[in-house]
Parts: sequence; C-alpha cells; structure tokens
Amino acid sequence: MELFNPRRRSNSATRAAELHNRLKDHRECWPEVGSAAVPSYQPRDTARIPDAMIRCSKHPRIMFDVVSPSEPYHKRDRDLRRSDLQAVEGVQEIVEIYQDEMLAHAYRRQEAGWVFQSIAGAEAEIALPSVGIAVKLAALYLRVELAASGEQPTAIEP
Repeated sequence: MELFNPRRRSNSATRAAELHNRLKDHRECWPEVGSAAVPSYQPRDTARIPDAMIRCSKHPRIMFDVVSPSEPYHKRDRDLRRSDLQAVEGVQEIVEIYQDEMLAHAYRRQEAGWVFQSIAGAEAEIALPSVGIAVKLAALYLRVELAASGEQPTAIEP
C-alpha cells in the first residue's frame, strides 16, 4: 500500500475539496483528511486512518478509503480494515474508492446490518444518505490518471 505516496495525498485532498463543496450548506458536517478513527472494541492507542471522512458533530459519519491495485488480492486484510471502520462510533457509511478504475463500493449501516452497493462509471453517483448529498463518481477522480485506460475522467460541474 502506498500510504506515503504524495500523489495519493493530493488525490485525497481533491476528494475532500469535492466533499466540502457538496456539504457547504450542511452546518453540522465537514470533511477531514488524515484524521484517525478508533474502533470501539480496540484500545485507544490503536486507530485506523481512512483517506478522508465526513464528521458530523463529534463523530465520523462517513469513511472514504482508497483501494490500491494490490489490495483486492489481500481480501482478509481488506475485510479486517472494513470491519474496524464499521466499529467506529457514529459511522453510517464506508466508501471504498478503487485507485485504478472508476469504481466504488459503498457499505451502509441498516437496522439488519451492513448493505453493499457497487457504483461504477463516470456518470454514476454515490448517494450519501446519512448526510443527504450525492457525488458524481467522476468528481472524485479529477486529476487522477486511471491505470486501466490512461485517461482522466471528464470534469463534472457541481
């Protein structure tokens, strides 16, 4: 995993800026990059750091995690990471954004458990019902060169 890759950090900042634009009328929620989240069942000296999150009041509500091309081959580690993020107090949604293709997986907390949704393509939108917004998938990939096609997504106006 390329945790300290400056390009990845820049992409996280781009995603946070897009989320900030979408949340401008939402007074109690804001995006953050680089903040830690502690699963409720782990000691306080252990934390996960998602690539970005939306925090509402004192708790994170939505976690965004970038999936590098090698991570799908490590399914067990990926599942453990997602499980830890699901255990963070206040989290209602987890969005995994794939680094090498325009694809996201959303996990949403429901009464019966977590519900999965796959979102793919430049015109697709990620609904984030816990904060009442939707974001075009292409907007999260601005200035990101996709490995599969070598093309950058077309800019989408908010």
